[in-house]
Amino acid sequence: RMPSKFAIHLPNSAQRKQIFEVILNEESCSSTVDLANLGAAADGLSGSDLKEVCRIAVLRRAKETLDKRRRERGDIPASSVLARDPLEHLESALDHCMRSLGQMVNFALD
Repeated sequence: RMPSKFAIHLPNSAQRKQIFEVILNEESCSSTVDLANLGAAADGLSGSDLKEVCRIAVLRRAKETLDKRRRERGDIPASSVLARDPLEHLESALDHCMRSLGQMVNFALD
């Protein structure tokens, strides 16, 4: 047998929007979440990368929720928790992944 390689191109903006829709289909998203804009902003990311963006956003949202409950119980100071819109979690996670991608590209070019 000869090993085969298949070139799989990165998704375009519309395909990234569809990937976000599939990944988030069972999640309740705020009306402020515009998947078309997120898809456009995620240029250069694969479907796997988009799944990671969503995973990071969910973890950040969960941490914020836990911190809010701790604050309500008085375990942590109120000033240490800022409630954010779910879109901010997705945008922050996307920014994190885009910076990681940039670092990998720069490292590969060095």
